[in-house]
Amino acid sequence: METADRVEAAAARWLARHDAGPLDEAETRAFDDWCAGDPRRLGAFVRLQAVSARLDRAGALSGMPVRPRRSWVYPAAGIAAALALAVWPASYAVHDLLHTQRFSTDIGQQYRAALPDGTLVELNTATKVAVELTPDAREVRLPRGEAMFEVAHDGKRPFVVKTKLAEVRATGTVFSVCTEKGLEVAVREGTVEVMREGALIARVSAGETFSMDRDGKVTSHQANQDDRIARELAWRDGKVAFAGETLAQAVEELNRYNREKVEIADPQTAAIHVGGYFRATDPEGFARALEKSFPIVAEVADDKVVLHARPLA
Repeated sequence: METADRVEAAAARWLARHDAGPLDEAETRAFDDWCAGDPRRLGAFVRLQAVSARLDRAGALSGMPVRPRRSWVYPAAGIAAALALAVWPASYAVHDLLHTQRFSTDIGQQYRAALPDGTLVELNTATKVAVELTPDAREVRLPRGEAMFEVAHDGKRPFVVKTKLAEVRATGTVFSVCTEKGLEVAVREGTVEVMREGALIARVSAGETFSMDRDGKVTSHQANQDDRIARELAWRDGKVAFAGETLAQAVEELNRYNREKVEIADPQTAAIHVGGYFRATDPEGFARALEKSFPIVAEVADDKVVLHARPLA
């Protein structure tokens, strides 16, 4: 993997090239490809751009000459991240970000942002986070919802996600945290520590998942869960995934993403076990797929979809 120093150095070269004048077609493609090659790169570029702009502003305020500024063009996939970083107050330096950034999503939305330290945060539906970076710490408060973190390595500043039940600590790794049913952690790369009231509860490594119920009781800590992690992160592709859950459980998950809710009319239908990948924001499509595979009839109303057992012939 490319080191953080190399990412920063390449970002500085691209910033200098943008400052020199508009990119030609080949350079634009090369810049887009560079940004797409590693999720840390666009964050590093935008961070340096913001620092450069703040230095120019400071120079202007002090009467020093300021070099001409040029506009930058970002790859389409990085516009949200660029906007998320472009709002830093002008008085903050890179290692003195003593403010709080807040991000949130509505029902059915996802959002991706690059933090000033190069970490990427991806929010799932109906999620709120507050991020505070200081010279000594990196803290994220996750009061509700689900988010995935691709953490930029910083051995001196652990990255801590705080929830109502516990804290999840990392230095450089990729993991998700969900608070919908208590606390669920899934680790794709590296290792995280789950802490509760200052005590270590579990170390969760790549390919492992961890679950805690709303009362703070550990319900699961399992290894070799690559398939489960893939299902839990299906939301990043706009999908929900099931592997033997009851229809009642599947509907509860699907309803997180939609204002048009799915309801189940009878217990026997609720007990059916389902599997597969479905579009998270298409409850009617979910219902029609069920009709093809199970003795279910879907009744579509204005604001809901009701699932009934199919009458016997």
